[in-house]
Amino acid sequence: MGEKEVSTLDANEESLVDLLDTTDLLSRMFSTRVINRRQMEFIYSKPTSYEKNEELLGILRRSSLSNYWQTIKCLRSSNQSHIAEIFDKGGGI
Repeated sequence: MGEKEVSTLDANEESLVDLLDTTDLLSRMFSTRVINRRQMEFIYSKPTSYEKNEELLGILRRSSLSNYWQTIKCLRSSNQSHIAEIFDKGGGI
């Protein structure tokens, strides 16, 4: 992932941890191969939505640029366009 994308995640981490809804998002990310089954199960194993979101963001930071952009598509298709805009436009940066 590029410096710009990592900076976007870093600058908006607190908001993203509060706002992300992994309910539908993780299955979409798995079906488009952004995350694998082990990663999905690891995220689902976390007890709170905050911890799930923190793990998801950590995985994304170590992921490819194409996975970052695919995540934006997954966000939009899971009715989280407002969060996709943060990823796409930079949010708090």
